[in-house]
Amino acid sequence: MKSITDIIEKVDAFAQVAGIKPSQVCRAATGNPRLYDRLKRRAEQTQADATRLEEYMAKNQPEQHEAGAAQ
Repeated sequence: MKSITDIIEKVDAFAQVAGIKPSQVCRAATGNPRLYDRLKRRAEQTQADATRLEEYMAKNQPEQHEAGAAQ
């Protein structure tokens, strides 16, 4: 499965070579010119969520359990 970032990069590259805007690529492929902006926002939100998860886990380290202990 491709990541959103991979898809955005491919759309950007295609648009650059074709000499058109990324939104035009999305319109031609899906009929939705706003798709590109939605993908960009989703990628930004995913990165923000990942950062928050990493910060939480770093600050809230669980105690180590013995091997084989019930969890």
